[in-house]
Amino acid sequence: MQPLQSLVMRRRAALCACGAMLAGGMLAACGAVRRDPASSDPAATIAATETVTVTVNAQGEFAPGVVEIVRGQAIRWTNTGTIPQSVTTETRNATRMDDSPVPPGDTPFDSGTLNGGDTFRRIFPVVGNYRYVSIASRGRGVVYKIVVR
Repeated sequence: MQPLQSLVMRRRAALCACGAMLAGGMLAACGAVRRDPASSDPAATIAATETVTVTVNAQGEFAPGVVEIVRGQAIRWTNTGTIPQSVTTETRNATRMDDSPVPPGDTPFDSGTLNGGDTFRRIFPVVGNYRYVSIASRGRGVVYKIVVR
């Protein structure tokens, strides 16, 4: 009787372990949890639904000026000032030739006018570097950056 109970317990443990691995794989496949590919720390996970916030202050400055995210993550821009702003991948005033607004495989974007209190949210599906400006303050030559890993 003892070997039979031992076999049943080992089988039950194996089934539980397989179920846990399957559930974890399904969550990862559905995009519920993403491992940060730039990190070797197994505990470094980023929720794909986590949205990074960028604020635009009264002086038209975006903070943070450089945002690093993982593919599939979103950024929400909020205009906390009173001067209308925009989030636009138009870099006429970029100072370097490599200031391409979006990586190959993605399309340029424009929030339209963001009045005080307005927000704009975008998901970034392509790995690479993005550069954007605010049409209202592009005369200052400031180009903001998004790095998608």
